[in-house]
Amino acid sequence: MPRVDPAWDPADVLALVNQIATTWAAQPEHSEAAAANAVDPTTGPPAAPQW
Repeated sequence: MPRVDPAWDPADVLALVNQIATTWAAQPEHSEAAAANAVDPTTGPPAAPQW
């Protein structure tokens, strides 16, 4: 598992993660996949199974 150098400032880590997420979200193939898997706000998420 990759680890972040503890010498990094937390704001720098957040900026890096934000840039990665922004770049990834801007790619059309990922946006289409996210839209296809989006939860319908009128019905909500599926119910949890009864164990």
